Amino acid sequence: MLNLEDVITTLTQELHYHVVELTISPSRGGKRATLYIYKEGGVGLDDCSTVASSINLQLEALHPDLALDLQVSTPGIDRQFKANHEYTIFMHHQIEGTKKDSTQFSGEITDVKEDGFYLDQSTFIAFADVSKAKLKTDF
Repeated sequence: MLNLEDVITTLTQELHYHVVELTISPSRGGKRATLYIYKEGGVGLDDCSTVASSINLQLEALHPDLALDLQVSTPGIDRQFKANHEYTIFMHHQIEGTKKDSTQFSGEITDVKEDGFYLDQSTFIAFADVSKAKLKTDF
């Protein structure tokens, strides 16, 4: 049986991109997959197009009867982190957020452990204590 999530994740990683988020849902006549990707240095429209084309070609060759609407995008600058693995993807980037006790935090992700992450090499924040976090944008 085809595990679409594993196939899309593997193909994306083979193209040297991180899978930030992947959602698969039923769609009229098939499935819809929304894939958010990242690579060091950033992701542009050409990157999204390359990943979408490569995945579609591979899936058409391996599973010609699969009806898939694949959408590939960047995470966006205002996107909230939704999973713990995102802290590893964005290691050495500046983030900002709020803990569940309403305390705000910001700094550079300098290390990620199983149960949390370090900001600026000294402040440990447990994943369980985070209410929301996102990449910090300075304009």
